[in-house]
Amino acid sequence: MDVAGQDPEVLWLSGYTQAYFGETLDTGLSLIARALELDPNAAQAWAFSGWVNTYKGRADKAVEHFERAMRLSPIDPAAYRTRAGMAFAYFFLHRFDGAIDLARMALQENPRFSPTHRVLAASLGQAGRVAEAQPVIRSLLDLVPGLTIDRFMKETRFRYPAYSNLMIDGLRKAGLPE
Repeated sequence: MDVAGQDPEVLWLSGYTQAYFGETLDTGLSLIARALELDPNAAQAWAFSGWVNTYKGRADKAVEHFERAMRLSPIDPAAYRTRAGMAFAYFFLHRFDGAIDLARMALQENPRFSPTHRVLAASLGQAGRVAEAQPVIRSLLDLVPGLTIDRFMKETRFRYPAYSNLMIDGLRKAGLPE
């Protein structure tokens, strides 16, 4: 935290980077928490806290943080990322219809953000709507050529086994190749 000093943006961005690339979720969350102490209105910090909480297996808390980010910045140009994150949190809470709705909204805002395709396909798969999932899988494979279940398992940031297993099962049901 000494390097980041008192700059909330540096703190939350460092925290997210630690969590995403360094696999140190607790350190990442503590840096983001410090950013939020300094600036409780930092919408991006709330959004990225939502993502890290999702990676850690705390979907309930993630939903709260994503909702707060959206309240603080309702016309954010990066709202698609926050909606996609909330779709993942809903998915992990087995709220598949809500995840589908959020993912579709996020895709309207940015159709090239591949995580949104992943959560939409997995949600449709878990909801038994496999026919609807097929074009989503095709779009996902256009964005991420060579993506397979095996590759997803190696690259996923979801460290909580129940979450990664649910996602893998949903993607498998949706038709992502092994």
